[in-house]
Amino acid sequence: METIYLGLGSNLGERRGQLRAALVALTRCGVVTTRVAPVIETEALLLPGSPPSWKVPFLNTVLEARTRLSPVELLSAIKRIEQALGREPGLPRWAPRPIDIDILFYGCERIDTPELTVPHPEIGVRDFVLTPLLQLAPGKPLLPGGQTVRQAWLDLPE
Repeated sequence: METIYLGLGSNLGERRGQLRAALVALTRCGVVTTRVAPVIETEALLLPGSPPSWKVPFLNTVLEARTRLSPVELLSAIKRIEQALGREPGLPRWAPRPIDIDILFYGCERIDTPELTVPHPEIGVRDFVLTPLLQLAPGKPLLPGGQTVRQAWLDLPE
């Protein structure tokens, strides 16, 4: 089994319930959760020109888990879960959504395909990922030979 870290976020509907439903659905797909970071509330990231109605705060967390699913199988399972929980495919980037699940780390693998990049390329600049991840894996390098989660968190702008 491979150790993985997943980022979960929700800013539509009953946000905490959406996070719980995602955890249950992940378990049913073969993801065994070992630890979950405390849930935090953060402002939504918005693209310039986004409608004001999109400025709905997110609840975010990170989970540590183990799985036998390959990275591609895991991504496919995540997409099915997101759709089952009401996420509409094809929405603009950073549109409000009931659930968002990102593969942050898949073991020590580096994956760079059009469909999947692991480690997630934006971990080091996202407070809403680094803050919960800091609770679970402060010494984990963001990239092989790179800065750790703790170092990246300390380097975030105030």
